[in-house]
Amino acid sequence: MSKVAESSWLKDIVKAIERIERHPQYKRGRQGYDSDEYYRDVVHLNIERVCEAAKHLCDEHDYGEKYPDVPWRQIIGTRIITGKSRMRSFGT
Repeated sequence: MSKVAESSWLKDIVKAIERIERHPQYKRGRQGYDSDEYYRDVVHLNIERVCEAAKHLCDEHDYGEKYPDVPWRQIIGTRIITGKSRMRSFGT
């Protein structure tokens, strides 16, 4: 398996954040999140993308060692929390 370029994972993070921020409900904050199922899905999917990119940055590019002040484990672990939240929203 070949290593994906570091810049590619960083771009994925930026794109995921931009997708969340571009959604019309973003300006409504928590109220927009709570009232719009589609927006919640957008948020969860893109948080998962951020977590996946963070995992690859740590595993493949040693970001855990290079940037120890960043809470990488918590960022990566957020994927589990959002996944469980999505499962509850689907009633499973």
